[in-house]
Amino acid sequence: MKIPLDFVTITIAAITIGIAVDDCIHYLYRYKAELVRLKDPIATMHYCHNNIAQGGVLYDIDDHRRFFDSAVVELHSDHPLRHADRCSDDGRVAGRR
Repeated sequence: MKIPLDFVTITIAAITIGIAVDDCIHYLYRYKAELVRLKDPIATMHYCHNNIAQGGVLYDIDDHRRFFDSAVVELHSDHPLRHADRCSDDGRVAGRR
């Protein structure tokens, strides 16, 4: 894969890692809260996987799809970052952030 290492690809990588860290923080925060309520680590893990993780995965799939659609446009564009607003504005317009 001959992906150029320029400011666009570095930005894409940094945002992707940031999204993953954000997801982990949300999951662990909710896990701690549910652990106090359920008092069983295994039951808490199953609860979090069945409830929190599924919603998070569905949201992230949609969020990542929009982000990577914009990223692909940027990688093949003569004018980098022309379409960057698409990535950040779609979620707010839909009322999800």
